[in-house]
Amino acid sequence: MYLFSYLSGAITTRHKRKILAHHYGFLRKVFIGEQLSQLYNGGIVFYAEQHEQNQYRVILAPSEALEFEGSLSLVFEMNKQKVASLLFSFAPGDVFDLEDENIVFISCLQRVGNQVENAYAATKYFSDNNMATILLKVLEAAAVDFGITKAICVGCDNQLTAKLTNEHERYYAIYDQFWLNSSGVKRHGDYLIELPMVQKPILLIKQTHRNRTLKKRQRLRDIFEAVQRNLLKV
Repeated sequence: MYLFSYLSGAITTRHKRKILAHHYGFLRKVFIGEQLSQLYNGGIVFYAEQHEQNQYRVILAPSEALEFEGSLSLVFEMNKQKVASLLFSFAPGDVFDLEDENIVFISCLQRVGNQVENAYAATKYFSDNNMATILLKVLEAAAVDFGITKAICVGCDNQLTAKLTNEHERYYAIYDQFWLNSSGVKRHGDYLIELPMVQKPILLIKQTHRNRTLKKRQRLRDIFEAVQRNLLKV
């Protein structure tokens, strides 16, 4: 796999191989055999919520055929329908000139094209937090629980699917602008996010937007705490 397109267009073959080996070694450290079996046979539910007839879940699962864009997926489901996913791998920090033993490399964000109505309904239910924001918050909670304090997030110039298209503005909004809005700092074409993520001071937000922002943040805080409680059970 590491001999071909894997994770990013900016990572050398030697570093791809190092990340791949590190990723599976890290999984063996944080999950026992029974949990690994669960992960690769249906996935592990990191977050679940039921509201009236609607069920929402975020599941950690292997990326299967799309592993070249990240070995693990966080999948957002609504009523057992996949709505969006975030793909990532665990990596050694030194590949990215960081001193951390373990980091998260986020390599892909996807929304299922025929799930627009569910994505809209879920965003409204989660206080105007979109699917990418929710998935990033779930990953943040898990990373912090695993003792990881940094994420490297792929920029659109390095993202494998984006490099195959001429839609730079579209992919810039999906990736670069989203990372910037999530406290990311551009670094070697990608973005560094410190975990837990730093929030913009509320006083720097327009007064007319503050109540909405506080509601969105509280919703995300509730998700963060719920994921960490679920990880304790796992």
